[in-house]
Amino acid sequence: MKSLCYFYGLVLLVSACTSTPATDVNSQATVQPADSIPLSVPASQQLAFEPPFKDIDIPFSTFEYNNKKGILFDMETGSHIEIPAEAFQDQNGNPVTENISISYREFHSLSDIMLSGIKMKYNEGDTNGGDFESAGMFEIRAFQNGGELDLREGKKIKVNLASFKKGDFNHYRMNEATSNWEFIEKKDPEKNTNKEQKLESLNQDLQNTQDVCLFQPKKYEQGMEIFDLDYDLSRFRDLSLFNDAMWICVGSDEEKERLKKNLTGFNDMSLVPADSCGTFSLSLWQKNGGNSISNKRQFLVAPVWSGKAYDRAKIKLKEHVQNMKRLQDERQMAEREADLWRSFELKGMGVYNCDRVMDYVKFITVSLAIIFKDKIKSFFYITNNGSVAIKYYEYKFPEFKVNPNSTNSIIAILPDNKIGKISEAEFDKMLKAYQKNTAEDKMLELELKEYNLPVTDKKSFEQHVASF
Repeated sequence: MKSLCYFYGLVLLVSACTSTPATDVNSQATVQPADSIPLSVPASQQLAFEPPFKDIDIPFSTFEYNNKKGILFDMETGSHIEIPAEAFQDQNGNPVTENISISYREFHSLSDIMLSGIKMKYNEGDTNGGDFESAGMFEIRAFQNGGELDLREGKKIKVNLASFKKGDFNHYRMNEATSNWEFIEKKDPEKNTNKEQKLESLNQDLQNTQDVCLFQPKKYEQGMEIFDLDYDLSRFRDLSLFNDAMWICVGSDEEKERLKKNLTGFNDMSLVPADSCGTFSLSLWQKNGGNSISNKRQFLVAPVWSGKAYDRAKIKLKEHVQNMKRLQDERQMAEREADLWRSFELKGMGVYNCDRVMDYVKFITVSLAIIFKDKIKSFFYITNNGSVAIKYYEYKFPEFKVNPNSTNSIIAILPDNKIGKISEAEFDKMLKAYQKNTAEDKMLELELKEYNLPVTDKKSFEQHVASF
């Protein structure tokens, strides 16, 4: 007879996170390897950090700290961090001034929260054992020669944490001595003003860059009738590429003759790309004060270069194209930043988050059994349309809460860094069968399927999660 293992769930909610890849550091917080975590752990005894995979975690970004000036740095997510000067001391209370590094990481995506193994259960008052839904989380540490530092009394660190989720969330700090979250305050989110200013500046720079018509510079040939244009680069920034060019008229013979006779007696001009690339519409007029102009003339012209100026023009054009590509890339990065900030003033180093206790009003309670032939170390219930992952520790807990109005799936952590899955389609099929079942002792039975490829790093886990 086939041997079946049934697992029942005590839920632990975790939600979203990301961080920028950088040097990995070891914090002095207690971290328990996944292999040694028993499946039955009371909420009050769960550790602050329980990563599901051995040797795979969310890396830190590392920054060198200037004790005299402090440090400001921004993350690709849009977060902004400010640390004042002379901010740190060793764990004996002695001021530290040299060889200080700051290690910082963030958590926004579902897969990163799962990989971190950071406890997301809140134990206080009426919400004892309440599960968190997160709008962003971060960890910040300071080190000198491998030893962790403390923030000096009276010093504060400002963290404007990027947040990709709207709504009301509270601020908490992890007490690593008790492995419990401690409430700090309830605070409204703010606009990411850095993003707004950055996009405004980049859009203006791109507009100025794109105003220049891209073309292959034309070389001066013997016999061309050329003239020079003297214009103020502070007014015509988009014409800097043509600063050492000569100009020829490319209109009709009549227009060329008219240009010869009308190159004097003007004190203002405009020069804009015409229909064909490399050809410009030149307007000349006499400005008489105020808005009054007279003697306006218009010609079709093109720039030409000779000698070293021609070589410089080709280099400038290449640099112009590269600069435009750089600006486009920077704008794409800026657009990916979060629109919101969650603002913190830290009085100590550690792990902080923006969370609210999960609302289970729309959930239904069922008896759940996960069926699998081998050992399961732990598993996550993915719900709320892929925005939350609830981690399970106990075998026997028949009151499993399911969201029937959401997509649902399960990812299990198996030995040897492998994972198992119950797809959204399979979960939905079995949940509908459960709801039709009228037996009093009915059970939601879900069969776990092993995914043969092991998790080797953060990226491979993200790909596994995305494939479900």
